[in-house]
Amino acid sequence: MGISFDEPGAGWSTSNEGVAYIKGMFPNLYAPEKTNAVVVSEDGKTGKAARLESLDTTGMDAWITSVPKVTSGSVFSGTFVVDPINTLKSTKFGYPCFKKPVAFKGSYKFTAGATYYTCPDPSKAHIFEKDDTKKDLPAMNAVLYEVNNYAFDFLDGTNLLTSDKIVAIASVDGKEQAEYTDFSVDFKFSKSFDPAKKYKLAIVCSSSKDGDKFSGAPGSVLYVDDLEVTF
Repeated sequence: MGISFDEPGAGWSTSNEGVAYIKGMFPNLYAPEKTNAVVVSEDGKTGKAARLESLDTTGMDAWITSVPKVTSGSVFSGTFVVDPINTLKSTKFGYPCFKKPVAFKGSYKFTAGATYYTCPDPSKAHIFEKDDTKKDLPAMNAVLYEVNNYAFDFLDGTNLLTSDKIVAIASVDGKEQAEYTDFSVDFKFSKSFDPAKKYKLAIVCSSSKDGDKFSGAPGSVLYVDDLEVTF
């Protein structure tokens, strides 16, 4: 299954909807004219690419929601619907998969932002601390997981890599790369693939590896291109 990225749509979603929510509800934290977390870039390895950037969205405790200091750029197969009570559940990862995946391939380049911020408790995303001991890294994962119902079962930002429904993961060990670097990672299976069962496959890329914990460095930029899953 080859996957190209021209713009959000055609099965792809991004964290831009979360950024739009912050812009609309809290423009004093992140102004409407500021850049989105994910944009289409002409600087692709072949044609266009997705440019993902971790943003400084200031951080604030706001009624029923918590605006994070760090909002990572993410692009993924699935849908995004803002959940203000638990923002990590806004991401609905994956689509039905009917074959056993073999490898996750693609190309990327990455530059880390200057200052890393750690969020000690993701349930309180507005609380953060500067951490001079850490440097940001990107995340690029493909996850196969079992479902009972295609329409209603999915992984989200709280359990993408930890759910007991996971059958296999292909995870890229990304690092700073000034030029596009190809990767090919085999799926590692923790359970046997059973053609009689139902599965979903999620591809998730983020400009901050711990963005799902609201930790990372504003200004970290990840480009991804030519993403592909082979079967």
